[in-house]
Amino acid sequence: MAQNYTIGASTAQITLELNVNTIGLAASRVFYLDVAGTGAGKAVAHSVDATGDIATAPVGNFSTLKGMRLATFTKISLIGADADARQTEANNCTAECTIDGGDGGIKTYTNPDKTYLDPNVFLSFSIDMQ
Repeated sequence: MAQNYTIGASTAQITLELNVNTIGLAASRVFYLDVAGTGAGKAVAHSVDATGDIATAPVGNFSTLKGMRLATFTKISLIGADADARQTEANNCTAECTIDGGDGGIKTYTNPDKTYLDPNVFLSFSIDMQ
């Protein structure tokens, strides 16, 4: 389910920070997509280590992102032979996505969509830029 962020009349660079909480190995990417579905998406940020975290990064200016959907995708690979332990860790996997630069100010999203397909957890945020 898409959430919203207000760029409004701001002319600032929009930034994003993603924090992934897991003991598994994680990788994340951020794209912007045309909400109307008329064009291909463009990757604008990615994690650089196995935490899945993305340090505060510019993801586009106001004119590029307004009317687009910012989408984050994280894949977490859980390790260990115990299926019950992997299930418990999957339940504990969380993420926070923080956006800044628009009229909405600093806004943190804490409820990613989550799918568990043993041994992998998939987390995503969909944020419409208004």
